[in-house]
Amino acid sequence: MALIQEMERQGNWLFRYRGQIPVALFLMAIPVIYMHSGTPAPQNFRSQYTSTSGRVTEYIGNLFACQASIVPR
Repeated sequence: MALIQEMERQGNWLFRYRGQIPVALFLMAIPVIYMHSGTPAPQNFRSQYTSTSGRVTEYIGNLFACQASIVPR
């Protein structure tokens, strides 16, 4: 019975902070990814990759926003 109560308590906590936990994990992951990225790539590749991935992310976000505005209510 104590195990069930403990799991419920943990589940309630995770549910309460479900929006903040991914942001905190992402912010903690940035320095780890940056410092342990393995073999450094040429600067040109990094800037091109960052630019392309940023554009793709922007387009996907715009598609979601457009799709959300088209859905009938």
